[in-house]
Amino acid sequence: MNQLKKFMTVLLVLILFLTVYNRPAFAEEDRNDEYIRLFLEAEEEIREVEEEIAKGSLGFFLWHDPDSPAAAIIEERLENQAYDSWGDIELGVKGDATSLDNMYTAILFIQEGNAIRANDGYGETYPLMISDELMAVSQIQTTNSARIMAHSRMYGVTENLAWGYSDPFSVWYNEEKASWLSGVRGWDVAHFENLINPGGMYSARISTGFGMTTRGTVYGATHGQVFGTAANFPDAKLYTAEEYLEDFNTYRDGLNERMEKAKKQREEALSRIAPVITSLANSEKGTEILFKKITGIEEYVILRDSGRGFEEIARVKTEDLSDHGLYFRYCDEETSAAFGHSFHYAVKAVVEGEESSYEEKKITRVRSITVSSISWMSNSSVSVNADLGSLNGFEVRYSEDGENWLSQESVYPYALITGLDKAKTYQFRVRGYLETEEGRFWSAFTEYKGKIGDLTVTPDSK
Repeated sequence: MNQLKKFMTVLLVLILFLTVYNRPAFAEEDRNDEYIRLFLEAEEEIREVEEEIAKGSLGFFLWHDPDSPAAAIIEERLENQAYDSWGDIELGVKGDATSLDNMYTAILFIQEGNAIRANDGYGETYPLMISDELMAVSQIQTTNSARIMAHSRMYGVTENLAWGYSDPFSVWYNEEKASWLSGVRGWDVAHFENLINPGGMYSARISTGFGMTTRGTVYGATHGQVFGTAANFPDAKLYTAEEYLEDFNTYRDGLNERMEKAKKQREEALSRIAPVITSLANSEKGTEILFKKITGIEEYVILRDSGRGFEEIARVKTEDLSDHGLYFRYCDEETSAAFGHSFHYAVKAVVEGEESSYEEKKITRVRSITVSSISWMSNSSVSVNADLGSLNGFEVRYSEDGENWLSQESVYPYALITGLDKAKTYQFRVRGYLETEEGRFWSAFTEYKGKIGDLTVTPDSK
């Protein structure tokens, strides 16, 4: 009994494993719909991340503190900057002081300045703390001065500015310290004194902010650093440069990771979306392409390979396609006279301006068969005689009501249809086929309506 239970348990586990292992990712009928959903989901995520990145430092300040006074400072400047002649910030734009790339570089400059203070020995040696407020102030005032070479003094803080340098400390510290050591004092060494505060000549610096921009100036980069005392933004939260950099990297890396993940999902989904061509058929007008609809798609690209690679032959809106319920039909009329030639076809879906992947299908153009006669051989049989030419055979379909059809094939230039009733009227459809290594390719149907034996009725190609 125990052995039987063990056997049944093992068998059940094996069945479950095989069921899960062999289950497709999505059922065939909803595969494209699911990947469309994943693509659009990724597109929305990409848009959201792009919008957040476009906010520049404002986005970071709001992430850092939802009630951020720094965000209010930036927003107020955006509202009022059109009313003065100072430079204008453009949130998140490349090269702007509010861009995330320039903000990152600004934090590194603060670390450089703190290292200089620690090793100078003539003034304050402790590192300056960073506040969101002073970062916002410096971004605004540096931008102001990128347009007009002067201190805008909008926020009443001490400020160093430099135009045209790759590293502003080369002038603020290296050049001016040499002058200071030689006895120079006053404006000519003011940047050095602001940075180091030698001998405590000013109120103690406790906080800082930094801005840099490459916009709005003919001098290349404009750098600015502001210094705060206990009186400047007394309620501001202060961070070490290392803490601030870590927070900033967490924010920016999070956006980058979201973007990378969304782009990967988008690319993967797009590569798996492929309209399914259910059939290719020869008609007198050309090659008929029947493909399955994809929910939400409004445009398709039709491709044809005539032996030199796929080329776009049409880009069509859904309203311009022949609608057949679950399918669309498109006719490639350019191949109408290309009998005996083979073509590959593919269809791409246009998803949010991007073209999907595709699955291809092949057809060989086959000329409609010529029927020489259809005549009664007896009260219950009809002979259909055809000119096969290069064809391998043909099919005859016949019906009393035009809805229910019977079929018979022949590899000879004739076919004998039996089981008929001479007292009844029948319709006939005839098509030929060509056998190739890739399979059997059919011509269009030629339909005959009228009294059997009377071929004066013009056949209709289908």
